[in-house]
Amino acid sequence: MKWIGDPGFGVTVTVIRSHAGVPDDYGNPVPGADFATHIDGCLFAPNTSGDEIGPDGRVIVSPAAVYAAIGSDFRKDDRVVVRGNEWFVDGEPQEWDWDGRSKGVRVFLRRRS
Repeated sequence: MKWIGDPGFGVTVTVIRSHAGVPDDYGNPVPGADFATHIDGCLFAPNTSGDEIGPDGRVIVSPAAVYAAIGSDFRKDDRVVVRGNEWFVDGEPQEWDWDGRSKGVRVFLRRRS
């Protein structure tokens, strides 16, 4: 049986992390570079029941979650690309388990339409 993080399991997600640039000569913040890391073998779980709907009936915010192998590096300020769509990490990544032993990392995501 394949499990999260095993080769051939799930989807590959891309974690995009922005790094602060060096302030300019006047001390103003300057955007830094974005760095991308790929994490294989993730489970992607969209959650349409938590959609926020705008006055015109269109979805404006969609929730989802990514489950990744133990030690996967996600941070609350990261952006995550799954199947070509960019999501924002919603809160702190968490360890998850169901029998008292850590199984991996769970990351809640939000996407604005």
